[in-house]
Amino acid sequence: MDTASKASTMGQEERPGGTASMQRTLTATVASIDKAASAITFVGVNSWKYSRHVVDPAVLEKIKVGDQVDISWNTDLKVTVQ
Repeated sequence: MDTASKASTMGQEERPGGTASMQRTLTATVASIDKAASAITFVGVNSWKYSRHVVDPAVLEKIKVGDQVDISWNTDLKVTVQ
């Protein structure tokens, strides 16, 4: 799964400017877990690869290589002309 949703108010205000945001969700597979470094690596569509430090090491006990997870992130932009 690889989805994105967008919203924008660009050009809808009295002055030029506005806001834009995008939320994206991607289903990825756990490729490796490094408990010593408290890190996890995921792979997704088009050979996308992402590694991340895990703040709570107890989370690594609940997941294993091969599990699928949904990863969501937001991107926001605000433009103001004064």
